[in-house]
Amino acid sequence: MSKHRSLEVMCEIWDDGTGDRFEIGPDRDGLDMVEIRFRDRDGSTGPALSFDVEQVPLMIDALTVVLAHLNASRRKGGTDAGGD
Repeated sequence: MSKHRSLEVMCEIWDDGTGDRFEIGPDRDGLDMVEIRFRDRDGSTGPALSFDVEQVPLMIDALTVVLAHLNASRRKGGTDAGGD
């Protein structure tokens, strides 16, 4: 075994019914970016999105705003998905 070690920190969001998951962690290319990857129950990868570290707080804000909008629409009985 090599004496060289590395540590990778990653979070996973699982669909317990299907076994599909999203992996959120550092990009696999070592570009100091955050990557969101999809894997199906068999481990096959799907789409991946990468963001500069500086963009992540903006993505969190945007997701929070969209979620609040969708929740408000649901409470009103609507199905507004936003868009143009």
